[in-house]
Amino acid sequence: MVESNQLGAEWGAAVSGAGDLNADGFDDMLVGAPAYDTTQPDVGMVFAFYGSASGPARSPGWQAESYQMGSRFGFSVNGAGDFNHDGYADIVIGASHFTNDHQFEGGAFVFLGGPSGLSTRPAKQAFGEKADASFAYSVAGAGDVNGDRYSDLIVGSPDYRSGDIIVGRVFAYHGREISFPTEFFVRIPVMLRSGP
Repeated sequence: MVESNQLGAEWGAAVSGAGDLNADGFDDMLVGAPAYDTTQPDVGMVFAFYGSASGPARSPGWQAESYQMGSRFGFSVNGAGDFNHDGYADIVIGASHFTNDHQFEGGAFVFLGGPSGLSTRPAKQAFGEKADASFAYSVAGAGDVNGDRYSDLIVGSPDYRSGDIIVGRVFAYHGREISFPTEFFVRIPVMLRSGP
């Protein structure tokens, strides 16, 4: 058992298998804590636990946070398959209240696996296009839906509006070779408590 060190962090609000992020033959796991506070409240944080012959590690091998107050990074987490077709599994993380061009539109962020595990910055990001859309309320790998050998993604936006009516919308994103954009996220040390 592993638990958060922070009251009210909503540790484990989202959990998922991640696939084999570092291609060591063992699958890995993701845990989201969307109400995790750093220097600002409800920034949110996601932790990856790497697998081994003895099971998952008791301490995270990777963690990432949003830089934005109230963005609830880690509201959703999931494996993304091999989004850039390099032989390593990748992940997608949702921040349901992220503000980009529109207030609380939501954002989805892809982090790539590699020989040392996950990258420290997102390789791709997408946003909800409308205020309060709850974009990335849910995220998932979709497999290779167009047969181009790259894994694809689907992102749910249940509060997306058409005019004044909430209709919801689902977005699909095709995998591709990646060039990294501006760094949005940083790794920080986090103390966790483990038990039997």
